[in-house]
Amino acid sequence: HVKGRPLPDEWEFRMPTGQQLGGRVVDEQGVPVTNAQVQVRVDTKDGKKPSLPLLSTSLTDTDFGYPAPMTDAEGRWSIEDAPASPEDADDYDFLLKVTHPDFAGDTKWGELQQHQPVTTDELRRGAAVLVLNRGTVITGNVTGPDGKPVTRGWFVWNDEPYFNSGDWEATIDERGHFQIPPLTPGEYPITIIAPGYAAERRIVSVRPGIEPLQFELKPGNRIVFHIVDGEGTPIPNAGVYLGAVSGANTWNNTNALHNQPGSNVPDYGIPRRADTHGVYVWDWAPDGAVTYYVRAKGFATRELALVPKKYPHVITLAPQRFAVGTVTDASTGKRIENFQAMPVIVFRPDFYSTRTIDAVNGHDGQYELPLTGGATDVRYRVRFEADGYRAALSDESFGPLDGKATLDFALHPAAARRGRVVDDDGRPVTTAIVLEASPTIVPSTTNGQPDSYGSRPVETDAEGNFQLHATTEPALVRVYDERGFAEQAVAPEAPEIGVIALRPWAQVTGRLLQDGRPMGDQIVYFSPLTNHRLTEARFQDSYYSRTDSNGNFQFDRLPPISGSLQAHLGPWSESPLTSSEAVPLNLAPGEQRHVTLGGDGATVAGRVVATDRNNESLSKQWSLNYLISRDDGVNAPPAVVPLSFDPVGPVQPDWLRQPDFPSWVTSRLNFFVKLSGDGRLMIHGVPAGEYDLVVQLYEEPAGCLVETIGEKVVPVTVTQAEADNGAIEIGDIEVECRTGPRAGSDMRAFKFTDAHGQVRHVDDLAGKFVLLHAWATWCRPCLESMPAIKSTVMRYSDAPLTVVGLNVDDDPAVARAMAQAEGWDWAQNYLGNDSAMMRQLAVSTIPAYYLIGPDGKLVGSSNHWEQIQQLLRTELDNFVAISP
Repeated sequence: HVKGRPLPDEWEFRMPTGQQLGGRVVDEQGVPVTNAQVQVRVDTKDGKKPSLPLLSTSLTDTDFGYPAPMTDAEGRWSIEDAPASPEDADDYDFLLKVTHPDFAGDTKWGELQQHQPVTTDELRRGAAVLVLNRGTVITGNVTGPDGKPVTRGWFVWNDEPYFNSGDWEATIDERGHFQIPPLTPGEYPITIIAPGYAAERRIVSVRPGIEPLQFELKPGNRIVFHIVDGEGTPIPNAGVYLGAVSGANTWNNTNALHNQPGSNVPDYGIPRRADTHGVYVWDWAPDGAVTYYVRAKGFATRELALVPKKYPHVITLAPQRFAVGTVTDASTGKRIENFQAMPVIVFRPDFYSTRTIDAVNGHDGQYELPLTGGATDVRYRVRFEADGYRAALSDESFGPLDGKATLDFALHPAAARRGRVVDDDGRPVTTAIVLEASPTIVPSTTNGQPDSYGSRPVETDAEGNFQLHATTEPALVRVYDERGFAEQAVAPEAPEIGVIALRPWAQVTGRLLQDGRPMGDQIVYFSPLTNHRLTEARFQDSYYSRTDSNGNFQFDRLPPISGSLQAHLGPWSESPLTSSEAVPLNLAPGEQRHVTLGGDGATVAGRVVATDRNNESLSKQWSLNYLISRDDGVNAPPAVVPLSFDPVGPVQPDWLRQPDFPSWVTSRLNFFVKLSGDGRLMIHGVPAGEYDLVVQLYEEPAGCLVETIGEKVVPVTVTQAEADNGAIEIGDIEVECRTGPRAGSDMRAFKFTDAHGQVRHVDDLAGKFVLLHAWATWCRPCLESMPAIKSTVMRYSDAPLTVVGLNVDDDPAVARAMAQAEGWDWAQNYLGNDSAMMRQLAVSTIPAYYLIGPDGKLVGSSNHWEQIQQLLRTELDNFVAISP
């Protein structure tokens, strides 16, 4: 159905004949597993846009009562409603979810089959074999502070149970006992929730033979809200929600504690609404800060992190955010009859997102625009568009407490800018898709196809003509068609767009190998070299392909530009790859290129050893390492901003700290090198040539990598004979590593700026605890811990504690604006991204926390807030009187 057209009276569905998929489920000894449930889902591959009618992806949708097959006595299962393999494209990916009460089955789609692996070809032949292991059953008991059993509650082993399908909770019975289904060995976040008691969370290492777990819960805390409007009038029946958004930030780094109704989660009994007097009471809140979303009709939602205290929290809701006003002709002062207004989210200075899907139509010069689409704490500007006028953006912005704001605006008359699309022979191209980008409107594309969400495509007419509003911003106009691609920059003052000539798409096929073996089920990315800044018109492009069981991949629609082709590999997740070759390409219009990644060449092996610290205790997995060719690369396009360094000769250590270093690496033949925990490296398929091996080591991160603790550049030469004949052993690479302060270290000489702008030493605060925390606006875990830090400042306001923020943003103004908007009014030090203090502390990953005692010595440090929070409770709770 096409938006804006009426629904037809009748519609005929022609359903193709379903195809069979099947296989067997066995245990680790090969014995058939009977009565295992097998759910099946199908996804179109590589982000290609499916044609209408759309394919149903759920082949066994148990959420809607569609039965999933169960394995028979021989462990066999099958379905008969799978789609046939497409004639003109790669086959579909089929994802399985296999579960059985006596085995550790899938916790998410495709989890087991990716590790085993199971291919589409095997599924179609009925020959797929999936192995289930018995797993480990966890049992245990929960008691209260009096040692008596807790007789009602839940054992939760997922931090996002509301947002993940499946069962993640086991009930606690009348004896205080629980038992959960088998789990695959590993670490699991466990939360115990029981009405009347404070919730408890811990990380449990599940392994064979694990002893029963024992939990002793503390009494819950009473927390009370008085929810009022700006005049202090109570707001009746306001909603109070926990776990309202994904992100594991409700309490203690988990969203397991929630009060959202849902078919896949139990009702814990946490109140969801205030009473008719605007009073909300929860009698068993946990210790520490909980993030609440407070909502009421006609008011803006507020997000607050609050701790239990003796007196009620007063929560003031502002009116729902609207921009209202009059839009006039700047020349005549007359009202504009028809126009559009749309909200523009202000993430930070120069970083915007226009919500075109939330645009409203204005009439007779009047409009009322809800400012929606962003987080509760963001600001908004407003964009105005009208036929015959130049589109423009308001200078004013509106924050969370501005309510209904008046914004009158004048648009300047300007004719629409016309353009024409032709093919490479100069003939007009009809029904081509035209997209326009700017610094504030950033359309997304996937594999050479515009995404439908908010892209506002315009079609060319029979003569290839199109037109777009004139605008006050620089624009980037793109054309997408089966016959090719085109892109043209348009200055704000340009009266016309002009003729745009399509250039045929390039096509790239290839194969991913490692040590001569095909690597299936890996994602290969094509990354354009052009990297536009926030103040420039830009698109958000994604080009990727998944390798089949033979390692083959294919890109059918790549623009004729410069880019880099590389299989995904990084320090964050496990992978069968130990290295990933990145091949730079200059693609010509219509070019068809075949590329082998990780093919012929030498295997370079060695080991990284950390010196000046305990080498064994430092996992080398957390590292960013590259083998970079001195000889092979491509030149950056003219549109790319010049590099911040001169890349002549071997790689120099100071290049690593330049902001453009990652972009330059992309333009070179290079290999990402994934170190094992003990530092071993193995780089496959290295051609003959001169290289530089860059090693950058970090501490194990809790959030974002920011500063190395050790780095080294090592020259590597591969001769043609070595490339032809096999392996090169480069031995141990010793990397000198910095060590930060440890518990007991003297911190008295550290300097910081206090909340009054005075430079102080830790020694000046003798007799007080000092909490240092490193953060950045772009670090999500840092921001998720900020409500808890704010609550800590409030909780210990009468205790001898000074809290000091250490911000490492490139632009201190961005961080300062966020801190002011969020009310982070404790001492904030804006150090920038090259700080001597951060190097002195050896901060490698953020967030990072340091608790200094009254004697000026370090009590403890961690990258995990919950560990520092426990230290604070141990040291400071005797200063705080907490209501029962």
